Amino acid sequence: MGTCQVEMSQSKSIFKKIKKHGWRNLPPAVLYRFKLLSGNIYRHLILRNKLVAHLFPFQQPPILLLSYPRSGSSWVGDILASSQDIAYFFEPVTSPYQKYHQAPALADLSDPAVYRAYSEYSRNAFLGIPQKQRFPRDDWRGFSPLTRRNRRLLIKEVNPRAAAFYYRHYQPSIFFLVRHPAAVALSFWRMGWLSGADVQMEAVLFDGDDWEKFGYAYGTLIRNALAALDELSAPYKIVFYEQLALNPLQEFKKIFQYMQVELPENYEDVIREYCYTDTAVQGYHTRRLSAKMVSKWKHKLSPAEISKIRHAYLLSGLDFYRSDADWDTNLSDKAN
Repeated sequence: MGTCQVEMSQSKSIFKKIKKHGWRNLPPAVLYRFKLLSGNIYRHLILRNKLVAHLFPFQQPPILLLSYPRSGSSWVGDILASSQDIAYFFEPVTSPYQKYHQAPALADLSDPAVYRAYSEYSRNAFLGIPQKQRFPRDDWRGFSPLTRRNRRLLIKEVNPRAAAFYYRHYQPSIFFLVRHPAAVALSFWRMGWLSGADVQMEAVLFDGDDWEKFGYAYGTLIRNALAALDELSAPYKIVFYEQLALNPLQEFKKIFQYMQVELPENYEDVIREYCYTDTAVQGYHTRRLSAKMVSKWKHKLSPAEISKIRHAYLLSGLDFYRSDADWDTNLSDKAN
C-alpha cells in the first residue's frame, strides 16, 4: 500500500472519531493526528502533482545557491528565504541522495549511478516538487499553487561538482558562495570529515597530510567547478562569506536586489536575528554573531595547521584568498 493510501485510510479512521465525538470533544492527540495527516495528503495530492507544478510554475529562472559544504550556505539560505517573494528548497538533491544512498554530499557525477540519482532528484527539485518523504528542514509555505507564479524558487545545494550539471539541465541564476579554506577545513575537522575519500578526491596524488590534502582539494574542486561554468558561458555571481558576515545589512541587500526580489518587510529584524544573536553555535544552527565566525579559524587552528592548509591551497590555483592579509592571524577581520 502506498504512502498516500495509508494516510487516507488513517484519515477515515479519524473521521469516524470526529463523527462520534464532534470537533469540540476530540482528544488533542487525535486532532493533532488529523492536522498532520491532512497536511501530508495535501502534500502528496497537490504539492507533488506534476500537472499542478507545470500549470502553476514559479517565476523564471530558478535561483541556485551553491557552495562547498560547511561554507555557511544554510545561514545564507535562511536569510534569503525570509523574502515573501521566495520559495525555499533546502538541499532537495543532497538530502534524499544521502538518505537513500548512504553516501557523502560531495558526490562524483562521473559515476553513472550517482548521475541517475541526481537526475531524478533534481528534476523534481527544479519543478518545485517535494520528495515523497519529509526531511527535517522542509518548509512548503511558499509552494502553494496559488502563490507560485509570484515567487522565485531558491534551491540551496552543497556539491560544487554538480555545478555544470545543474546549469546544463536547468539554467538557474547561480550564486556561488565561497568561504576561507582554513575556516572550512576547521569545520570539516570538527565534523570528522577531513580525511574522507570524497573530500580528498582532487588530492589523491597530492603528497601531504590531511590538512594539506584538504587545502589542495578544496581549492581545486572550486576552481574546476567555476571553470566548468565558464565553459558553458553560464552567468554566476561569486559571493564571499566573509563579506556577508562582516557587513550583513548592506551585503544581503545587494543579493536581494540582484535576485530582483523584494526585501523582507522586517529586513533589519531578520539581519539582527541571524547575524547579531549571541548564542552558542553548534552543528547547523543559523543564528549567530556572524562577524565572530570570520575569525574563528585564526584562534582554533595552530600556526602549523594554517601553514599547511595555505601552502597546499595556493598550489590549487584558485584566485581567492591568496594575499598575506587573507592569512594573517594578527590582523583585524575585514572583507575581501
